[in-house]
Formats: sequence, structure tokens, C-alpha cells
Amino acid sequence: MRRTSKVLSLCSVLGSLAFGSSALATDGSEVDLTGTWEGEKICDQLNGGEFRNFVQVDDVLLVIQDGDTFRFVDLGTQPEIPDDLVYEGVIQNVEGSNNLEALAGICGGDYNAQAIIRLRRIEISETEASFDAESVFFTEDFLLFEGNRIFATCKWAYERVSTELPEVPRCQRPGIRPTR
Repeated sequence: MRRTSKVLSLCSVLGSLAFGSSALATDGSEVDLTGTWEGEKICDQLNGGEFRNFVQVDDVLLVIQDGDTFRFVDLGTQPEIPDDLVYEGVIQNVEGSNNLEALAGICGGDYNAQAIIRLRRIEISETEASFDAESVFFTEDFLLFEGNRIFATCKWAYERVSTELPEVPRCQRPGIRPTR
């Protein structure tokens, strides 16, 4: 084989590797968040003018994903109290890494609330999946403190415990959706 052919062949292979990898989806749709996730939230809260801190352990999220969008229900912590919230959001890759990030907002649930959650360091492999997140929350409609104005900031840490397709309620209003 002539030297020119070797150089062209090498360039073709390297070009395929370089440009082929960028041809992969960059919106997060090549991974799947679907499943049951368990974890904890550590929160600080201003509730009716009083500061409080709390930790929610063994918290459960049910997640479904469709392309670069996802929806999840946070099942709350007390089965006897209607405190489930449904979120909707979008996912994207972090350039130069194997990580993903996502942003979601409340789109329904058992009471009126507003929140934005940013899922950071979403890591998914064949055997494990985890994420950390930060959220900012507001409501005046929580059953236990009805009428109180509640602000909360939370740190989340979750691991996926199942990849089975869960049932997640539909949104009652828009959460975070792609704008184009």
C-alpha cells in the first residue's frame, strides 16, 4: 500500500472516531433514567417565618424517560398524607465527560407547589446509576402547614434500585420542557 493510502486510511479511521462520537446524541437521550430511585434529601426551610432543618431518608422517586425528557413522582415520606409531587424535565450531556445533568420543575401532585431541581453528576453504567441534585421549593398549600408560606432549599442524593418501568402520573401543568 502506498504511503498516501496509509495516511488517508488512518485519517478516515480517526475521523470516524472523532466525528462519529460527536454524532451521538448530546441531549441525554442515549441513556435511560427509567426506574425506581431511593435516596435522601437534606433541607433547610423557612416555614411560616420559622427556620427548620430536616432530612428525608429512604425517599423514593419513580422515573420514566422518553428521549431527552423525563418525568418523575416523588412519593413523599408519609403514606397517610397526600404529599406526592410530579416533576417534568429535560436532560443533556456534559461536554467532555460521561456525565449528564437535568433540570425539572413540578408539574402536578397532591398539593400546589413550585420547585426547580437541577440533577447534577448523573452517572449511569451497566450496573449502577446515581445522581446528586439541588432544589428550590415554594408552597402555601402543604396539608400539615396549610396557609404557611414555605421556602425550602434541598440537597438530594439518590441511587437507582430498579430499572423496571414504573407508573408515573401525567402532568397537570407544564414542568420544564424543551423550548424548541
